[in-house]
Amino acid sequence: MRKLKFLVKIGIVGAVILFSVFFLHSGLRKGKTVRISQGATFSGIAPHLKSRDIIFSEFLFKALVHATGGSKSLKSGTYFFPTNSSMWSVYRTLTTGRTVFSRLTLSEGLTVQQIVKAIEKSPQITGPCPEGVKEGMLLPETYFFDFGSTCAAVLGQMEQMMQKALDKAWEGREAGLPLKSKEEMLVLASIVEKETAKAEERPQVASVFINRLRKGMKLQTDPTVVYAITNGYGHMQGKRLLLRDLKVDSPYNTYKHKGLPPAPIANPGRASLEAVAHPDKTPYLFFVADGTGGHVFAKTNREHEENRQEWRKIRKQKEQAGLDLLPSSAVKSNK
Repeated sequence: MRKLKFLVKIGIVGAVILFSVFFLHSGLRKGKTVRISQGATFSGIAPHLKSRDIIFSEFLFKALVHATGGSKSLKSGTYFFPTNSSMWSVYRTLTTGRTVFSRLTLSEGLTVQQIVKAIEKSPQITGPCPEGVKEGMLLPETYFFDFGSTCAAVLGQMEQMMQKALDKAWEGREAGLPLKSKEEMLVLASIVEKETAKAEERPQVASVFINRLRKGMKLQTDPTVVYAITNGYGHMQGKRLLLRDLKVDSPYNTYKHKGLPPAPIANPGRASLEAVAHPDKTPYLFFVADGTGGHVFAKTNREHEENRQEWRKIRKQKEQAGLDLLPSSAVKSNK
């Protein structure tokens, strides 16, 4: 009889423990994200979860893990625990490694300096950003990464993606382009990226530069000058590009030097790479802003001068009306 009573008590205690593990919760009123660092020990994970109110009993959680033999199965990462998570669901989340990811979206046409600046502002990314990242070698996209990833790891992922995109564009390019290497394709794609924000214009813009390269003409593109006078930052930050800026002594100044600049001036997206790999077949050698975010294209210098005069009228009207003008890097003042 005593043995039976003892077994009953054991059964009741076991049932209470199982009920607690599977059905009771810590009272977490709002979902919470918790970071489990790589190399964290089981003995340190349990009190960490208790301190964040993810579990209600450190003792019961340890007992559960030991009973299931899962002390070495808990995985590092960033986890989201919803409201009123049971101890069993917490355990299952940590052993299956269902981590949550942070997201970072980078726009096309940013320079390395601008990308690094954006990453350094992100609270989800840790560690210093490495120096010496090559301009143009970071593919602008939306990236998902584990909370707490290092800047070096994130930049490394971007470099890998750009290399793949560049290899694909180069391998699939049309024959006869006046480009000696995929590095030159990247340089030209960065210029196309900075010249227009309209996707449908990119193959046309690319055709103008391809035509100029074939004829041995100077590219005369403002964004290369902007890159030079801003020491690689690539943005005028509200200032306008002036006529004297076009005389700056720099290998990036395509008003002074023929051919492509020595390196990219920004990080282009896939669409600009494809535009350079497959430019439109046009007779155009010039283009100038049209005041709407797009451009007007011309075959001859005479046509171009007429288009420039029209742009000056539009610009004057906008200035008188107090309207914002397009950034100077989108204004073709001397093609």
